[in-house]
Amino acid sequence: MSDEMGPELAETAASADFLRDAIIDHIDEPTKFKHDRSKTVGGSEIDSCPRKVKDSKVNDRSWGGNGYTARGKGMESALCDVFARIERHYRIVKQQDLWFTQIGDRQETLVDHDYGASATPDGFLRIDGETYYLEIKSIDPRVASKNLPKARHVAQVQYGMAICRRTGHSNPLGGLLIYQNASDWADINIFPIAPDEEAQNALLKRAKQINDAKSPMDLEPMGLAAGGAECAGCPLEATCKQERVARIAAYDDGADDRPPLPDAVIAELDDLARVRTTALLEEAEAKAIKERATDQIRLLLETHDASVAQTPGFKIRYSVSKGRETFDRKAAEADGLDLSPYMRQGNGFPRLTVAENE
Repeated sequence: MSDEMGPELAETAASADFLRDAIIDHIDEPTKFKHDRSKTVGGSEIDSCPRKVKDSKVNDRSWGGNGYTARGKGMESALCDVFARIERHYRIVKQQDLWFTQIGDRQETLVDHDYGASATPDGFLRIDGETYYLEIKSIDPRVASKNLPKARHVAQVQYGMAICRRTGHSNPLGGLLIYQNASDWADINIFPIAPDEEAQNALLKRAKQINDAKSPMDLEPMGLAAGGAECAGCPLEATCKQERVARIAAYDDGADDRPPLPDAVIAELDDLARVRTTALLEEAEAKAIKERATDQIRLLLETHDASVAQTPGFKIRYSVSKGRETFDRKAAEADGLDLSPYMRQGNGFPRLTVAENE
């Protein structure tokens, strides 16, 4: 390669970086809504942590979307084209009473002002006078193809059907929750969702509680209580954890002065503790099995002077990872360095201890 190609390659590489960054910055266009979304709880939010939802309403947490939202919009748009072809076939060719309404760019946001609840259905399927609520989800088959339908998506459909009924828009006979594989658009699973009035009322009540709260901290930290997976990236994550630590510390300080727990609670705790202990034993056994299999794989590869293997089901690689840099505190102190100005106390955290009675 001639030396003259260097500047041209550098310029091409810079253009490639520019184009990549530009694509990412403009991958999705923020959806424009005719109503003020800060005044209502939307369908995609209703099963999220109430504190997180309220925070998004009282603070400017707006964003322009990302690759996942762009993927969803693109796939939904293509599926709406399929709906149009289905409608033409059944209405014109077969002369049957079937059509799709409020799909694609004809979607409409429904607002229940009494509860501060809103939903934007992905459309409706109308057959022989009956109406079915449509909700479309694109999924990555590598991570999201199991345990369908997702509880939060079912809640979204129930919530939307309730708003349809309460606003007088329609009274859906049921919902159709559509999952479309992002890598194979013909791989589709559709789950019928029967209306559940009790669940719908609970979701509407949750929306009203979120709207009536003066601040996010007036609501329950459901995300934290559910294990914290939803807390990642939430602006309130640190605040909620600190509040929880303070509350538990207060419980612990006055534990001796509190009345005994009801018998029913004691019985439930005993059952849960037993389940937890059994799971820990199974986890330890699974870990031991994993370690034994790992050692046997290593031994086989070392015996055959190999570091790579391709089996019918797996790719196996045996390599050396670079060691991590560490700080030798004892050596630093031996050299007379005073480290106290650089030390800080970490945040407290909840700790649960469960031990079987002897």
